[in-house]
Amino acid sequence: MPLAGAVSAAPRRREHVGERLERDAHAGCCAAPRLLRETGARHGKSPAQIALRWLIDNGALPIPGAKNGAQASHNAGALGFSLSAAERDALDQATRAGRR
Repeated sequence: MPLAGAVSAAPRRREHVGERLERDAHAGCCAAPRLLRETGARHGKSPAQIALRWLIDNGALPIPGAKNGAQASHNAGALGFSLSAAERDALDQATRAGRR
């Protein structure tokens, strides 16, 4: 701890992205992570699959990375089901709220 008026030479700890997302989600800043989990649970899909489906439903052509067949198969799980209009609207609103 520096003396009064002194500058600390100790390096600052960089906040991990996951910590920041969790902090923001708890602060009500961004409901998207929670909404992705909840929507995924209703459909039997992962949050990543819900996010990919939402992007596709919004006219995007996502190109997710896959380092092996299992990851490619997981990504393909975003196909073959649909989000309801209410689910899409909720995700639209949640992501807009996170872009303040």
